[in-house]
Amino acid sequence: MRPDACGVFFDCQPETAFGEVFTAWEVEPGASASSHARSIVKGLAERFLVMIVTRGLDGEKGLGEGSSVGPPHLVTQAADAMWSGKAR
Repeated sequence: MRPDACGVFFDCQPETAFGEVFTAWEVEPGASASSHARSIVKGLAERFLVMIVTRGLDGEKGLGEGSSVGPPHLVTQAADAMWSGKAR
């Protein structure tokens, strides 16, 4: 899971309302779409909620889009909490 190998930095939050949550932060734009990063995300998403945060494209500063993957019940709960403002 080294960022220089897969282009993504992984961060773990062990105690959340959704259990253990991993965040995949792109080091370079488009890195989360690489086969190495996708295989790591896929393995984590079998058991955990994984938030994927992309980088801005074409030299844009800041973050791009975000998405989440994982067990369907966790993805639904996270989306519901984010939209209702109850995520803590």
